[in-house]
Amino acid sequence: MAGLYLVIAASAVRTGAFFVDTAGDDSYSGLSLSQAWATIQKAASSVQAGDTVRVMPGTYSGQTVIGARGQEGNEIVLLSEDDGEARLDGDETAGYGIRLENAAYVVIDGFEVVDYTSFAIWISSSNSITVRNCRVSGYGMFGIWSEDSCTHVIIENNEVEGGNAGSHSGIWVEETKHSSIHGNVTHGALSNGIGLSHAADSNRVFRNTAYNNSCGSDQCYAGIAVEVGCRDNHIYNNLIFRNCHAGFLTNSPRCFVYNNTFYANTMANVWFVDWNGSVPESCLVQNNVLFHIRDGNYNIALQHYDASYDEFSNDFMKNLHFHTDGLSARLAHVDWSQYYDISQWQQTSASTGEFFDDPGFEDTSQSDFHIDSLSPCFNMLFRLRCGRGSFSAKSIRTGHDNVPSFC
Repeated sequence: MAGLYLVIAASAVRTGAFFVDTAGDDSYSGLSLSQAWATIQKAASSVQAGDTVRVMPGTYSGQTVIGARGQEGNEIVLLSEDDGEARLDGDETAGYGIRLENAAYVVIDGFEVVDYTSFAIWISSSNSITVRNCRVSGYGMFGIWSEDSCTHVIIENNEVEGGNAGSHSGIWVEETKHSSIHGNVTHGALSNGIGLSHAADSNRVFRNTAYNNSCGSDQCYAGIAVEVGCRDNHIYNNLIFRNCHAGFLTNSPRCFVYNNTFYANTMANVWFVDWNGSVPESCLVQNNVLFHIRDGNYNIALQHYDASYDEFSNDFMKNLHFHTDGLSARLAHVDWSQYYDISQWQQTSASTGEFFDDPGFEDTSQSDFHIDSLSPCFNMLFRLRCGRGSFSAKSIRTGHDNVPSFC
């Protein structure tokens, strides 16, 4: 009996280490570098809960499908060795780089994933998946996509760069719940830098940096967007600047937007609009910095297509507004027909404790959004959690250091 017990215990906790190398062979054992497999797909098809696959530097082609299931505390890890030197290259012909389907407790860590015609990393019908420290570029539709009843997904500390003619959103999440998107940098997407859509509920989007997104011809996108019937999402501590349309855009109810820094997002820093039968109601926008630099661009845009939608059914509280044209600048509009400077905005039913002041960024021409101890942000009626200063685009790949002014 004792011998049988030991066998069962040993199989319950597996801590295998496997290797993949461009000079390897899939007929090998994978148990050492000299016996490394040649493809990531071989590793993905062989691992069990508790295994770690170390992928050596080099370029790997083709597509990888992962359906393996780890366990809580006994995850499956695919790790790019030597600070992310393993490169998955679709050569503009393969549809996706990594697809996790019906997988659980899998970690994808540190890969460069480039030039796939549809999706660089695709998560479908899975739970407890982590994608972190990856560099994604040259995708055709979405850089990182989570969809089809996923839960507890973590997308953290990745850099996602768009730019392809057909590229949609950098990070796109739909039908995904109780998940976290944080510490990422997204730029160059023709549509949204980060987007939540279609029953993506109860998620957290925080400490991300989104800039130079939404620069395609369709003017309905943003640095960060929550679209089409999502609810109970929290958007906080993000830095969102110089996106070509909106900084933040939503047509969804119960969206909570707080402690973010918005700077010079072309059409509007925050844009609420109803479409596709989805209405942004019972939302809260609080304790944000809203800074604009051009006449005809707005900190807040409220727009409707359905006559029954009340634009003032959301709360805007204690946000710091600034416009380089001064106190008389139009800061908000409703349907491009009613315009508000700060004093007029303060009189609306949606406004509580809104005020106008210069946050005192260090050097916006260099995308340096540090603040010092004299900033009026420190006199705002809430408690800052991490004191002074925060973000500079000079350190754009610093992961957890990408913290905006309010953190």
